[in-house]
Amino acid sequence: MPWYSSAPGRRAGQVLVDLLVLAWCVLWVLVGRAVHDATIERFSPAERLVDTGRTINDGIDRADGQLGEIPMVGDHLGGVLDGLLGVGDPVSQTGQDLLESGESLAEMLWLVVSGGPMLTVLLLWLPLRVRFALRSRRTAEELRRVEDPEALLALRALSSLPVGTLAAIDPDPVAAWRRDDREVVARLARAQARDLGVRLPRG
Repeated sequence: MPWYSSAPGRRAGQVLVDLLVLAWCVLWVLVGRAVHDATIERFSPAERLVDTGRTINDGIDRADGQLGEIPMVGDHLGGVLDGLLGVGDPVSQTGQDLLESGESLAEMLWLVVSGGPMLTVLLLWLPLRVRFALRSRRTAEELRRVEDPEALLALRALSSLPVGTLAAIDPDPVAAWRRDDREVVARLARAQARDLGVRLPRG
């Protein structure tokens, strides 16, 4: 399927538009990434909650072990703090929950911020590109089947090209086509081929 016109000028324009669409999408991916990172940064204090909870648990565990090492009374004091083991878990869990919530929010914002502008442009650009490709392929197939592709393209030119374009080719292009003026027919065919983005079959 031909995605680009066979006419150099139009092909250059299509390539330029495609590159602009690509640049637009890349730009909004980067903007979305920046929003994602900024959101994650706003939730970074939650990491301190996770560390605080772990520090509390480690401190109690060490204190419990040290009590058990006290001479003579260690056997009685060892394990006295067992009831406090894990007291820092809720603090750590709160921090972890906040971090996970922040990550989910950041990913959602990335999708919304990037996806909206990208989708808007793609919905405008992609149908036009697909329609051009389908029309070019269909026209190329038809031209290969007919005996006089120039005459067919010239006839289409009479019904589709602007009046100013037709007048620039010949003051009365319809009459020229009817009398089979091959020079005018060829010029009409070339103009229509450029408009459709196809190449005339070589006889």
